[in-house]
Amino acid sequence: MNLNELITKKDLENFKQEVFEKMTELLNPTKKSYNDKNWVKSKEAKELLDCSQNTLDGMVVNSIIKRNKIKGRWYYSIKSINDSLENKTKAA
Repeated sequence: MNLNELITKKDLENFKQEVFEKMTELLNPTKKSYNDKNWVKSKEAKELLDCSQNTLDGMVVNSIIKRNKIKGRWYYSIKSINDSLENKTKAA
């Protein structure tokens, strides 16, 4: 055994944290990853914000969230959703 191959307690703690985070992500199906998308449909936006359609529409009217209509379907900006969530967290 080589001295460079020893596992430290810190290594094990880091590994435990990584495994815990990955398992939490896999076991929580309602929290999807939208990092690769710029726009989401109404259903996904409501899931992310945990709100009703009326609340979502109110956020658009109050310029909190941006949306675009493409071929008769509304798409909501992930960036504006994330920004609104960050502002809500800062205010709390």
